[in-house]
Amino acid sequence: MQDLNTLIELLTKGRNIHISILDIDGILSTELTSIPLRKTFHSKPFCDVAKSTEAGLKRCLSCKRRANKKAVNGRTAFAGHCSFGIYEAATPVIRQGTVCAVVYVGNYVTDPRRSRELISRSARLTGVDEELLLSHLGECEHTPDIDEAFKIGEIVSDYILRLI
Repeated sequence: MQDLNTLIELLTKGRNIHISILDIDGILSTELTSIPLRKTFHSKPFCDVAKSTEAGLKRCLSCKRRANKKAVNGRTAFAGHCSFGIYEAATPVIRQGTVCAVVYVGNYVTDPRRSRELISRSARLTGVDEELLLSHLGECEHTPDIDEAFKIGEIVSDYILRLI
């Protein structure tokens, strides 16, 4: 069986999506489940710019904490915009009744107008360069249909459960 990193590489090849995994129970510590550090958090250029000021980083981390809490407590997949306007789907990985990880599939722009509004608002509040954020929107995956992100999240979640 192929390792988790290979699956993620195949799913993202030639695409602008980003798959990251929050490891809650240490499940990414085996040879088959180990992934590079950049796949455990948002590491695309847009997100790097969003986190380029202390206030931007705090805003991003606050949004991620809320998403993590919702995934663990709700125990069901969901999606939404981050505070900087990027759309992302979250899929909890549930083993023996407990959420052991969360798969995030993101870097999507589903509504460019809404993304620009959120970018403008967050840039004003955080001091992040709005024009630089807007310039990186073209490097995101543009689609009005987020169903694909849910399907990818489910595939990765199912694969993790087979590996652990």
